[in-house]
Amino acid sequence: MIYSQIAMYILVVIVTSAIVSFLSESPVSSKKIEGFVGTDENIEALNDEMSEKVTNMDDSLHIDKYKSDYENTITYGKDYFNAMKVSALFDFGPIVKKQKDKDETEKASIALAKKLSALNEGAHALKNTQL
Repeated sequence: MIYSQIAMYILVVIVTSAIVSFLSESPVSSKKIEGFVGTDENIEALNDEMSEKVTNMDDSLHIDKYKSDYENTITYGKDYFNAMKVSALFDFGPIVKKQKDKDETEKASIALAKKLSALNEGAHALKNTQL
C-alpha cells in the first residue's frame, strides 16, 4: 500500500514537471507598441494622410451640395430656440402664484433662469455656427 502511494507521488511529480517545462518553453510574445510614435520621417506622411481623410469626409458629407439645407436647419434651429424663449415666459405663472411662499418663488425663479440661460446658449451657439 505504501509503495503504491510513493509510486503515485512520483508519477504526480513527473507529470507536473513535464507540464511546467512544456509551458515554460512556449514562445514569448514580443511587446507591441500601441498608439502613435512620432518621428521626423513619419510626421509628413501622417499630415498628408490626415489632410486626405478630412477632404474625403467633406466630400462624403456633401457640404457644398447641401449647404443651403444645412443653413436652413441652422436658421430653423435659431427660430426654434427663440420660440422656446418666448414660451418660457409662461413659466412666470408659478412664480406669480407662489409669491406668498418665498422658497417656492425662489425655486421657480431659479428654474426659469436656468431654462432661459440654456435656451440663450443654444441660440448663441447656432448663431456662431459657420459652414
